[in-house]
Amino acid sequence: MAFHLRQGESVASEIRHIARDQLDAAIQELDDRHLDGDETVHQVRRRCKKLRALLRLIRPHLADRYDVENAHFREAAGLLAPFRDAHIRLVAYDALMDHYDGEIRRRTFASIRRGLVHRGQAYGPGETELADRFAQIREQMEAARARIDNWPIDAIGVQVWRQGFEDTYRRARKAMAVAYEDPTPECFHEWRKSVKYHAYQTRLLRPLWHDALGVRKEGGDALGDLLGSHHDIMVLRTTVTDEMNETGSRKTVGRLVDLIDRRRGELEGLARPLGVRLFAEAPRRIGVRFTRYWDAWGEEQRCRSETPDGRHAASA
Repeated sequence: MAFHLRQGESVASEIRHIARDQLDAAIQELDDRHLDGDETVHQVRRRCKKLRALLRLIRPHLADRYDVENAHFREAAGLLAPFRDAHIRLVAYDALMDHYDGEIRRRTFASIRRGLVHRGQAYGPGETELADRFAQIREQMEAARARIDNWPIDAIGVQVWRQGFEDTYRRARKAMAVAYEDPTPECFHEWRKSVKYHAYQTRLLRPLWHDALGVRKEGGDALGDLLGSHHDIMVLRTTVTDEMNETGSRKTVGRLVDLIDRRRGELEGLARPLGVRLFAEAPRRIGVRFTRYWDAWGEEQRCRSETPDGRHAASA
């Protein structure tokens, strides 16, 4: 279930093949009784993000189909969002405590953690509701799989993906500028989503130049992780401030919020230089550069196919 283009098939065929692989994997994970609920939620939401990144790559060719398919996977992921949020609050709290271990006394905030545990038990979704959501999403994935052959992908070669790649990159670049001009949780969350789409698209195109694009993909993943941690602690912040009476005293909550805000600043500071590196080029320039990688990749494959031992003729 490799999430990248392969040489030898038409790009349109490869796009359809990758989409089917992701949908098959999602269905398998929904059926896998060995995965716990949190793990299934995480995996299926990740499949939806990959599929939406794939759709963005070919968006100019899908016309009205893009809105239909994108909404389909957005809705599927949205059905699982409450289950993820119920889990990440406690994870974000523990990660915050681990980060400042040695500087703080965990017992100071023990009442807040108890409140978060109680909240998850009292208000979190039950197993029956989760199973119903899984069944609903499975039907949606089956329906989406049946529509793949009808995707109107008619272009050939680099024209299948170049404009969509540039557009996704442009949105991520702009979202970064907006996030630092208006540093709200919502703006950073929008930047995070566009970074994830760009990172997944880089992964799809990684065979064009495995080493160079591998570094870029790793940088995108690292940035996505930083922004993911940022999002999670802001969800935690909202919870503890909105439900102060349940999670701890006003003074204790205030001290935790100070820690969250300190960590938020650290994460925003770490994310900026990574973003500057990843989005340094103008969108058209990176599109030209990746097109040249594509041409070189095709030439490399032709040379290998013409030598008896499969090696590049120049290295013989």
